Amino acid sequence: MALRHGKFAGTTGTLVNSPAIPDPAGATADRLLAYTVFDGMSLLAVQSIGDSHVSIYDATDPSAPVYLGAGNNTTGVLTANANASGQLAWGAGSGDTIKLYAMSTNQGIQAFTIQVPEPASVAMLAGLAGIFSLRRRRAD
Repeated sequence: MALRHGKFAGTTGTLVNSPAIPDPAGATADRLLAYTVFDGMSLLAVQSIGDSHVSIYDATDPSAPVYLGAGNNTTGVLTANANASGQLAWGAGSGDTIKLYAMSTNQGIQAFTIQVPEPASVAMLAGLAGIFSLRRRRAD
């Protein structure tokens, strides 16, 4: 998947670059995005409409997002998301954890509690999927 990184000056937008976003969890139609700044770190969540997995990136440098981990609370065979629609929403945060809610149409609602690493340790965590503390919150 490619991210469009742009800048705005007044009403004029300029494309800076289009970095590829790595998805070691499997890029199966990554479409849904949500961005937040929490505890000094820029976080980007990306959800697949194919298998509903959610990947988290450190987007401090939008030209080079760093993969932090992925999670998926769904089970069984998923109904196709033929409309390619859904929603990601960052929730409340406290200490070093923040909530993330994910809904891919026809595939249920997921809730995650994400422990945000110290900015200095992000390089060590790149590629690790262990930052998720998963809780099942699925509506059928």
